Amino acid sequence: MKLFECIFRLLFDIFWICLGAVLVFGSSPETAYAQAPPAAKVLGKVSAASLIARAKIFMGKNDLAPAARCLTEALRRSPKPSEAYLLRGEVFDKMGFPMKALTDLNNYIELRPHDPQGFIGRADTNNFNLDFKAAIEDYNRALRLAPNSRSAILGRGMAYAGLEHYDLAIQDYESAINRYPRDNEAWTNLGMAYSLSGKKDKALDSFKKALELERNPEWRTKISNMIEQLSSAHKNENPKPHGPTRNPVNKALGFW
Repeated sequence: MKLFECIFRLLFDIFWICLGAVLVFGSSPETAYAQAPPAAKVLGKVSAASLIARAKIFMGKNDLAPAARCLTEALRRSPKPSEAYLLRGEVFDKMGFPMKALTDLNNYIELRPHDPQGFIGRADTNNFNLDFKAAIEDYNRALRLAPNSRSAILGRGMAYAGLEHYDLAIQDYESAINRYPRDNEAWTNLGMAYSLSGKKDKALDSFKKALELERNPEWRTKISNMIEQLSSAHKNENPKPHGPTRNPVNKALGFW
């Protein structure tokens, strides 16, 4: 009789664990806890590190809502897993919640003031929220900690371009290319900065190099369009792209 009870109890626990996993990771943790108390009790043993790892999987699939839920639950269980603040800040930024992103990134910087990634993350959020001066300050902080940071150099170049300091933007992009000569994003941004500053020939050369290195079909099309515009026979035409916006393609390519 005892053996039967043990088997029954084991099967019962497995059922609740599976149900709890579906509820916790398929909806909000609060819903799971309300609907399946036994599962919550078991899953309460899941570590914050496990939830962060799961969030990274969701982020890799660009599945942002469940990633945010996992990170929120990780922070609820352990208020100082600093990586969760950094990751959730990135997720909130991509979801279009810049103020929430900045709050998380401020928390991360407070916990890990010597990690350049916190300053880069906060600068990126400010950059695409068009607060270019604040972004430059944080990129500078990041570069003091990590002088060769590609993200900080390219990001600062975008902020300078946003302020129409094109010569400084070009310096940053050229600096990035000197370190990473096959970086198609750096070449694209350099071409954009030259175009915005009216240096047509240099812009064309940069875009052609970017096209040579680019593999993404959508981005290749955009770069080809810029080359076509700049090569137009209308000599008086001097196409100038719009400034940075929060559009994902603009964010990825520079100024579109």
